[in-house]
Amino acid sequence: MASFGVRMILLHEQLEREEIRIRRRESQFNLRADAFRLNDIRFKQLYRLPKPLVVYICDELRDTLEPKCFKKNALSTEIKVLCALRFFASGSYQMPVAQDNTLEISQPSVSRCITTVSKAINVVLLHRWIKFPSSETEMTTVKQKFMSLGGFPGVIGAIDGTHIPIIAPSLNDPDHKEFTYVNRKGYHSINTQIVCDPEMKINSINAKFPGSTHGSYIWKSCNLRQAFIEGKIKTNNNAWLIGDSGYPMEPWLLTPILDAQQQNEQNYNRSLISTRIIVERCNGLLKSRFRCLHKHRVLNYSPYKAGLIINACAVLHNMCIVHKIFLDENIDLYDEIMGEMEFSTVSRLGDEISLSNKAREIQKQLLRSHFM
Repeated sequence: MASFGVRMILLHEQLEREEIRIRRRESQFNLRADAFRLNDIRFKQLYRLPKPLVVYICDELRDTLEPKCFKKNALSTEIKVLCALRFFASGSYQMPVAQDNTLEISQPSVSRCITTVSKAINVVLLHRWIKFPSSETEMTTVKQKFMSLGGFPGVIGAIDGTHIPIIAPSLNDPDHKEFTYVNRKGYHSINTQIVCDPEMKINSINAKFPGSTHGSYIWKSCNLRQAFIEGKIKTNNNAWLIGDSGYPMEPWLLTPILDAQQQNEQNYNRSLISTRIIVERCNGLLKSRFRCLHKHRVLNYSPYKAGLIINACAVLHNMCIVHKIFLDENIDLYDEIMGEMEFSTVSRLGDEISLSNKAREIQKQLLRSHFM
């Protein structure tokens, strides 16, 4: 058995090692550059948002990200938020994000930051920043703005699906079957349904379905459609969404006329398509602003966590739209739009499309009154 003197020496050496470890860690944190001292242009390039908006996000999420049991040496809310924003903006793997001199944290810490911040945004901010217009005044304003885009009356939203690439789910995951996430183009994805307004603000998002799921099935399963059915969104038969021919015709969702022959039918299709292209542009802008969603990146997360990240990016996108924060990078959205259009135009139900009598009557009335 070691003597008391030997035990004291060993304890002293252990304390010295611990003190050295703490000093090294403090030194590492002291070397971290203050991101908020970057010039405004560089800050927005790195994090996609201006400083005042990042401060707002930190203030809103602080209670969630810094619970009462917050440890002294734990990462601050600001570092957690900046870390997540850096990943959303760049789409880089976690290690390059960790080595950013404004962060200087470990790769596991980056992973935890992305997850916790994404969850916090979904819990605290999602329902504040993504909501469908409900009042008559809001709908009237949206209709007028849509009308100015392509001349199609009564539009309160444009709907489309877009694929967000993810890694293949684990073969041992009972809740997420790997093969169901393989989309028609052969890669794993989440088929994300988006409804946007004429200013490309996202009013509804559904990022829960595997890539192989058809857009019409997602629509029939979503809460927004149920709200229309139950009358929670009152349209009075003079307001509707517009979608491509992959969606079913319903009193609150109008689609192109297949095999249009008459001039008024062609006018109807031309107006609907030129109006609906705004949601294609919205998808392209969302992915260009937050490169983690881009087709050349892959979200290395489970479908559940990937869905949280997609929703979080949609919230941040809306913040940029509301505050008129433009994308400074010279990114050509044409490829994004055409890529999505290729999916949309071939996504047809053919003979399976069922036109309700009410939707058909609305369409016929529009053909007579507006597109002659």
